[in-house]
Amino acid sequence: MKISFLINSLGTGGKERQLLYLLQSLSESCSVQLLVFSEDISFIKEVNELPLQFVTFNKSRRTSVNTLISIYKTLNEFKPDIIHTWDNLPHCLALPYMMAHRPKVINGSIRYGGRIKKSSVFKLLQKIAFLTSQKIISNSKAGLDVEGLLENKKAEFIHSGLNLSQVKERDDIPQDISKILKRFTYSVAMVARFYPLKDYITFIRAAKLLVKNNPDVAFFCIGDGPDRQKAEAEAGPMLNQNLFFLGGNRDDIQSIMHAFDIGVLLNNTKRHGEGISNAIMEYMAAGLPVVATDAGGTPELIKDDISGFLVPAFASEVVAEKIHFLLENESVRREMGRKGIESIEAEFNLQKMIASYMNLYRNILDQ
Repeated sequence: MKISFLINSLGTGGKERQLLYLLQSLSESCSVQLLVFSEDISFIKEVNELPLQFVTFNKSRRTSVNTLISIYKTLNEFKPDIIHTWDNLPHCLALPYMMAHRPKVINGSIRYGGRIKKSSVFKLLQKIAFLTSQKIISNSKAGLDVEGLLENKKAEFIHSGLNLSQVKERDDIPQDISKILKRFTYSVAMVARFYPLKDYITFIRAAKLLVKNNPDVAFFCIGDGPDRQKAEAEAGPMLNQNLFFLGGNRDDIQSIMHAFDIGVLLNNTKRHGEGISNAIMEYMAAGLPVVATDAGGTPELIKDDISGFLVPAFASEVVAEKIHFLLENESVRREMGRKGIESIEAEFNLQKMIASYMNLYRNILDQ
């Protein structure tokens, strides 16, 4: 089986990590080609270790005639049985090859579970990509629902999976974190990029409410992005007192989850709803109860009052209330953490995701 994967970039996002997991597994038994349409490749070391054909295209010239010719030639030399696209622009750039050689085509661009702002160009590219695919894949049922595809026979969802071996407890907590933890009894973390899709502002406001009566709680913001300065301004005098920004360029994020007591992920639902969040899966695998926005595919991952709490969007008082309850009730905190581990092991493990994709590939070739 020969499969070509096409994606805009290979940065540090959840979508890119899921593709990396898939590549690591498939490259052992299939011939795999990876086309990346940007120089943004955070996982370059991991990709270079894999036995696959790896081709990058310059982002600023990816729609040029020369690039279109190069894409065609690159695919034609590999002659894939299946083209699996993870973004709509690369999908459309590969259309000349698809139309000439008729490989099976899978579009996996739905990685969100709520309404998103779409430009007219995005809508056009998405419409073309969906029409020219044999299969449309979302990583959540909510993603299909939001696109009106629940009853579409060529659409299905495959939940993201987590490599549990990578979320292992560290014997040594990194010094920058351990120095802070020694000053506090409890710790709460939100791991997300500082982008408009995420809602760090509500997290920080909840932290402010809690610290008024609970000064022994440390709050960690772990990530980077263009909105970080805005979030730090919101933190005000709490910055580096009870609220700490650790940055996102770390290779230890998955293994430091055990250092915290609670994991939080909040969305700006005016712009975004999670599909299946890698950060939430990592919290759960580390045994942390989760407080997350009740939107998108998150209710497929977290069972409210069982493995965590689902909260309304932008409700800082509710977020503060749920965090306070968990900190005051250790037995509930531990039980929710245990239920989260069970859920990841049973439903959101990497092996199940890989098996689902392998079944998808075999079935589409048999059609």
